[in-house]
Amino acid sequence: MKTILLISANPETEPYPVYPIALAKLAAAVEAAGHRAVQFDPLVQGEADLPRVIRETAPDLIGLSLRNIDNVNADAPRSYFHHYQRLMAAIRRLSAAPVVLGGAGVSLFPHELLKSLEADAAVVGPGEVPLAALMARNLDPQQWSHIPGVLTKSSDQFFPAPSGPPPGASRHDPAIVQHYWQASGMIGLQTNRGCPQACSYCTYQMIDGPARLWSDPAAVVDEMVELKARYGVRYFFMTNSTFNTPSHRELLLAEEICRRSLTVSWGGYFAPANMNRDYLRLLQRSGLTHLEFGTDALCEAMLASYNKGFTVDEAVAVAHLCTELGLHQLHFLLLGGPGEDARTLAETLANTRRLKQVVICPFVGIRVYPGTKIYEAHRLECGWPAASLVRPDFYLAPGLTYDGVWQTVQEHRQAARNWIVPSRQPEAGPAMSFLRRQGVVGPCWEYLAS
Repeated sequence: MKTILLISANPETEPYPVYPIALAKLAAAVEAAGHRAVQFDPLVQGEADLPRVIRETAPDLIGLSLRNIDNVNADAPRSYFHHYQRLMAAIRRLSAAPVVLGGAGVSLFPHELLKSLEADAAVVGPGEVPLAALMARNLDPQQWSHIPGVLTKSSDQFFPAPSGPPPGASRHDPAIVQHYWQASGMIGLQTNRGCPQACSYCTYQMIDGPARLWSDPAAVVDEMVELKARYGVRYFFMTNSTFNTPSHRELLLAEEICRRSLTVSWGGYFAPANMNRDYLRLLQRSGLTHLEFGTDALCEAMLASYNKGFTVDEAVAVAHLCTELGLHQLHFLLLGGPGEDARTLAETLANTRRLKQVVICPFVGIRVYPGTKIYEAHRLECGWPAASLVRPDFYLAPGLTYDGVWQTVQEHRQAARNWIVPSRQPEAGPAMSFLRRQGVVGPCWEYLAS
């Protein structure tokens, strides 16, 4: 039996710390293969506790999960790259065990991160199967180059790992669950993987693949029951790329929650389409309270530019339906993408007035990743490098400026009190902490709009 130390390297806590689902899934996969898994999260235990953990566990392998590379916010960009370098350097000082990188950030930049962080290997895509294969081999990185989904320093390419649904089993660490439940008022779950959508800026297909693959609804509800019984968790956030594309499969999960009479609340990411009243009422009976919509624009030209697959009228109709049912809803906007100009911007902002009792969260500029349609279409125009954008860069349509777009947004929202402007509300953090102390669970953005 070998021991693997699984480390969540995510340093971000705004707007709230996000539960590291990957550690629980990976730990279950490692233990199912007959090995021992130890989970460590510096946000929970403190980075200063890393030497003790490494000394006591004496790991044969260390897995370092990199959730994000930066905060994806052009208004106040913040890279996590130096944080990862520092953490990696500390690991190397403390242990001679091989280090394997994984997580969504690594799937986007495997070659660059493997080289710059001087790790032994990187897992591209979901990590449960490749990690179990690593543990089954002699822990010599020279022997890993032919494991599907694993990139090593000695090879320039890798064989993609076969896609599969999220594993049903999780091994939750009590201290980590308790910390995130208290700090963020929710625990994340993943009920499916993959995304058939092809939004022009998005990376989901590169991370999880284009095919939608579902977990067994009964296994997901088993996990919810366990987390509620053991830790008192009563709010879950479904971290699927979008919950309702297609919508009918997720009805099985809602029906299973209702069948067991499990009293919980939950939210998730949705597309503002493919929903009717009966569908939403069933989800609501199962505990749905919050919907976060990747609406992105309320202008037909920009919806086409982003390849969203729905119309303005469809988005407005879904928003009205959610309002009628008393569901909380947040609509993200991406302003300044390809084709954006003063006319399209004005159209989107004007159409936000058609949405009643919603929260609107705008972002200006689009984080660019190699492999996306925006990158391929505009690389030469914008002077982006051919290989890497580990250090963040953002697309903003020619003729627009960040200050100019924000000024237009501010002028529009002066009469509206339902907007959350990222990085321009320093009071959000203290307000969130106050709400948590009052026992409020869930995302809380319905309380923070102004």
